[in-house]
Amino acid sequence: MRRWIRSEIAAIDPTLPVNIQSMEQRVSDEATRPRFEAALIGRRGATMIAIGTAAGLAFSPLIARLMAGLLFGIRPTDPLTLVSDVLVLVTVALAATWIPARSAANVNPLVALRYE
Repeated sequence: MRRWIRSEIAAIDPTLPVNIQSMEQRVSDEATRPRFEAALIGRRGATMIAIGTAAGLAFSPLIARLMAGLLFGIRPTDPLTLVSDVLVLVTVALAATWIPARSAANVNPLVALRYE
């Protein structure tokens, strides 16, 4: 049957590539390919983290003035505190993005589809 399908397609357009596989072959090929979901999710997460960090840094002088009465022992514009806060929040946000993405990439797609 494969030969017949290939010959019929070649009769219509000989430049078309013909790759005939059973569903089982296609699924096993897809399951064995390296997964790039973690990298894709990580890239999207990093973009959102960068946007949030830029927005937070842009609004920090305004918020610092509003919170000046709540801060004891430090100035509202203390650069060391600002940098350390940004580093802690970015680290937590990256971990919150990467850990679920990595575990989702390790799930076998066949198992996930079977449970749905």
